[in-house]
Amino acid sequence: MKKIDQNEQSKHTVALQEILVLGERQIKDGKVQPAAEMIKRLRERRATT
Repeated sequence: MKKIDQNEQSKHTVALQEILVLGERQIKDGKVQPAAEMIKRLRERRATT
């Protein structure tokens, strides 16, 4: 049972590392915008509908 738990933990660790790499790549490629800017745009869009 312990071996299974360690295997699951390893899978989760790898998955988290992949998410971090993806996020770093998106930042590098300029695909990320500041949260405050996005919230402002969403509020403006909501106000016009």
